[in-house]
Amino acid sequence: MLIYQNVKKQNLETSYQTENEVISNISYSSVIMQDAAVSMLQQLNSTPVTQQLIYSLDTRLLQTIQGMRTLQSYTRASQWIDSVYVYCAKEDQICYSYVDGNNCKLTFTPISGFFDAEYIRTLSEAKTITQLPQMRTLQYHEDLPVKTVFTYVLPVRSSRSTYDGFFIVNISADRLLYLGSNLAAASSRQLIVADHDAQICTDGQLLDEPGRSSLVEAVLNSQDTSGQFIMRETDTICTWIQSEETGLYFLSCISYSDFKHQLSALTRWITFYYIAVLVFAAMISVYLALRVNREYSALQERFSRSEKRYSENYQYIKQSILRSFFTLRSSDFIVGRQFADNGIALEQYSGYVLFLLHLSQRHATDEVPAARYRRSHVFLLEQLSRLFPAGSQYELVDMLQGRFLLVCEPSSNFHLDDFCEKLCGCFSCCAEYTFSGIYSGELGVLEQLPESYRTLSAVMDLLFFYPADSLVSMSAIRQHAIVGSSQAEPVRSEVIQALVNQQFEDASSILGKFFDAWFEPVSEIPYTIDALLSGFSEYISTFKRAYAITMDFNPSHFRSEALRADSSRAVKQLFLDLILDISYAFASVGTRSNYIDDILSFIKTNYADPKLNVDILADHVGLSPSHIQNIFKTATGSTISSYLRNLRIRKATELLEQTDIPISEIAESTGFGSFNYFCTVFKRYYSVTPTEYRANTRTK
Repeated sequence: MLIYQNVKKQNLETSYQTENEVISNISYSSVIMQDAAVSMLQQLNSTPVTQQLIYSLDTRLLQTIQGMRTLQSYTRASQWIDSVYVYCAKEDQICYSYVDGNNCKLTFTPISGFFDAEYIRTLSEAKTITQLPQMRTLQYHEDLPVKTVFTYVLPVRSSRSTYDGFFIVNISADRLLYLGSNLAAASSRQLIVADHDAQICTDGQLLDEPGRSSLVEAVLNSQDTSGQFIMRETDTICTWIQSEETGLYFLSCISYSDFKHQLSALTRWITFYYIAVLVFAAMISVYLALRVNREYSALQERFSRSEKRYSENYQYIKQSILRSFFTLRSSDFIVGRQFADNGIALEQYSGYVLFLLHLSQRHATDEVPAARYRRSHVFLLEQLSRLFPAGSQYELVDMLQGRFLLVCEPSSNFHLDDFCEKLCGCFSCCAEYTFSGIYSGELGVLEQLPESYRTLSAVMDLLFFYPADSLVSMSAIRQHAIVGSSQAEPVRSEVIQALVNQQFEDASSILGKFFDAWFEPVSEIPYTIDALLSGFSEYISTFKRAYAITMDFNPSHFRSEALRADSSRAVKQLFLDLILDISYAFASVGTRSNYIDDILSFIKTNYADPKLNVDILADHVGLSPSHIQNIFKTATGSTISSYLRNLRIRKATELLEQTDIPISEIAESTGFGSFNYFCTVFKRYYSVTPTEYRANTRTK
C-alpha cells in the first residue's frame, strides 16, 4: 500500500506541475490581452479625433468622419481587439467597429437600435465602473454567431453625476482559448475561463454543463488563489489558478481514468508480488524498475513537448510586442513592463543602430509562404550569431512580407563597415536568398526608434535597390539625392519624344548614356526605374490603340525581371530590348497595306465560296485572325464579315437585275449557300424579297 500511495502522489504532483504550467501561460496571455485593451483605451482617449466622438457623432463634420476612420484603423491594426464602441451620451448614439472574418466593419446608430444597448444603459446608471474584464456574450449581427468576449470600459465624465460617454473594447474569448489550445494540445484536456460572476467560456466537452457549473462554484468558494482537486462524480482532475492582474480564474481539467487504470494495474502486480514473493522476487523487481523508467520517460516526453510549445509561444509574443513597438507611436506603447517581462533588453542599450533588410528567394518555389518566412528568419539568425562578436546585444524583428528589422548596440568591438561587408558576403555566397537593405547610424534614445524605422520603411517602399546583396546607409542616400526619380524624369521625356518621332537609335543612345552616367558609378546607391517604366507603359498603350497592333508587354512582369537582374547593365539591356521590340512593331505597321491588298484580292476572287471566313483569310496571309481583323477595320472602317456580306449582296443584286438565273442558283453562286439564308439577308438590306425586287426592276 505504501508503494501504491507513493505512485499515486507522484502522478498527482506531476499532473499538477504540468497543468499549472499550462494555465499559468494562459493567465500570462490574459495579462497581455488586458494590456492591449488598456493601451487601446488610452490611445482612443488621447487621440483628438477619436476623443471628439464622445461629444459628437454628427457625420456632417469632417472631424467625426476622421475619428470613425481612425477607430476602424485601430481596430484593424490590433491582433487582440474584436470590437470597439464609442458611446456619445449627449446624442445617445454609438459608433462601433468590429472584426468579421478578414474584414473590419464600421457603423453608427442610435442607442435604441444598438444590439448591445442594455449593457450601455447599465453602464450609464452605474455609480462606479470596474477596471477588470467583464465576460459577456455578444452577437454583432443576426447572421453572425454568438461570441463570448472580455469587455473593458473607460468612462469619460466632466462631472461626478453624469458620464459624457464611454470607450469600450471587447476581446474575443476564443482568441485566448486558441492560445491555450496551442499550449495544451491534448484530446482529453478541457480549458475553462471564469470570472467572479461565474460566467464561463470553454473549448472542450470533457465536462457537461452541470459539471462545469459545480466545478466553477467550488473554485469560487475556495479561499486559495490556486490548487488542484479530484472530482469523483465527473471522474476528472481539476487544476486551477486565479490571475491577480485580471481577476479571472483559469482551469484545466483532465480525465482521472488514466490514473485509475495505472493504479489498478499497479495493484494487481503488487498482489501478485506478495503471493509469489519467494519465487519471483528478483523478476518482479526488474519488471517494476523497467515500468517506472518507461512511465518516467513518457512524462519527460510530455514535459518536453509542453516546454517546446511554451518556447514557440514565447517567441511569438516577443515578436508581436516588438512589431507593435515599432509600428505604433512610442507614446501609445507601454514599454517598461512589456519589455522586462519578455526578456527584451532594448532599454538597457547604450545606443542603437537600425538595419532594415529585405530577403527574397533567388528562384521561385511552390513552398507555403509562412514556411518560407520561418526558414528565412532562422537563416538570418544563424548568420547574425556568427557575425556578431561575443557579448553583443541585438534583436531581430520579423516585420513580415520578407522584411526584417535588426536593432543592435554599438560597442568597442563592433565596427559598422566591417559588419556590413561580412553580412553582404554571407548572402553573396548564398544560393537560396538574396537581400538588400538600408541602415541608420547611431541613435541615443529608445523613443527615436519607431520614427527611425518609419523613415527607413518609407525609403525602402519608394526606392528600387541595386545591386543585390548590398547595404546602403541613410547618410549616403541623402548625399546622392540627385540619383533617382528627379534625374530619370527628363530622360523619360527625351526617350518618349524620340520614340514618338520613330527615332529608335536616338532613344537607345539617350537611355544608354543615362544608365552609364548615373547608375554605374554609384551602383551602391538606391535608384528608381518607375518613372521610365511609367513612360514606356503609357507610350506602348497609346501606340497599340493608334495602330491596332498586338504587342506582348506587361509592366509588372517587366519590373519583376528588372528586380531579378544581376547588374545595372542587365537592367539597361532590358530597356534597350524593349525599344527594339517597339521598332519591330512599327516595321510591321508599314507592311499592313500589302496585307490589306492581298485580303481584298482574295475576297473578290473567292467570295462565292460559302466556307470563306476570317480563319481562311488569316491562313492565307500568315497572320492571326484577331490581328487581321484589327488591321482590316483600321484600314477600311468595316469588319471582314460585314465587307464580305456587302460584296455578296451587291453581286446578287446585279444578277437579279441583269439575268433570268433562278434565285436559288444566284444564292449559291454568290456564296450564301442557302436559299432561305439569302432571302433573309436580302430582305434585311432592301426590305423586299429577291422575287419582289426582280419584279420591281423589270416593271421599271
